Amino acid sequence: MKSPCIDLCAFNGSTGWCRGCGRSKPECRTWKKAQPQ
Repeated sequence: MKSPCIDLCAFNGSTGWCRGCGRSKPECRTWKKAQPQ
């Protein structure tokens, strides 16, 4: 599955969600470590 990242990493301080892709920091870290299937 392709990453939803659009290379606009800006995390909202109150919610913790990325304004670019809508993921949380832990979700972003998991995607970086994921292997292609």
